[in-house]
Amino acid sequence: MDSSIVNNTQENGWLWSPVSVGMAGGPVAPRGAPGEILRNNKVYQCIFCKGTGRKRLGGIQGAKCPVCRGKGKISVQPPVRMCVFCNGTGEAKPRSALTCTVCKGKGLVSVQEPFRICPSCNGKGKMRGSEFYCSECKGKGVISLKGESLTSGAGRPVGTEKKVIKMIHQLKKSGRNAIADRLKVSTAYAEQLLASLLKKRLLSKESRDIFVLSPAGIVYMEERMIVAIGRS
Repeated sequence: MDSSIVNNTQENGWLWSPVSVGMAGGPVAPRGAPGEILRNNKVYQCIFCKGTGRKRLGGIQGAKCPVCRGKGKISVQPPVRMCVFCNGTGEAKPRSALTCTVCKGKGLVSVQEPFRICPSCNGKGKMRGSEFYCSECKGKGVISLKGESLTSGAGRPVGTEKKVIKMIHQLKKSGRNAIADRLKVSTAYAEQLLASLLKKRLLSKESRDIFVLSPAGIVYMEERMIVAIGRS
């Protein structure tokens, strides 16, 4: 089984890097920084009891772990990412016997792609100064974009397509991974945006994953710049 993860914390976008695999049938524990996505595993070692199947509960040593039910491993439907609400610990508070209200003690949460960073909590899962999870993203830090159109009901771009064109115009060229990282969206959504812009002939491919403005895209940006100058 492929046990790679996608890491969008690098400056150049999403990169594949290995994850260690234990005898329990999955990665030893859900570790990593917020933003990483695990796609190809469903079973993980239980982070709440460190894979022992036992947890100190109510002062009683050796009680069966309430998360994995004593199995030492958990099942989470991929794709998943580290729970930002508890920082992957599975605990409501550090060194407590209470499970996180978002991930239910698993330290991982299932996400639906494509998604974007929650604008309300800025991907943190909770508002500043609050002990409760963000009501918009339910503490996951991301909001699914599945089923959403790239344009509003009035046919106006929601903004992300414009941001892609503007970004490529500024950088001269860019790849899918860098676009996803800068816009704080999943690679799946970045691909959706790029496909739409390619279909509109506003972008061209310089290579397999490098995009540049097409002649029509250059004209589009020049017209926008002229309009902006006229308004200033």
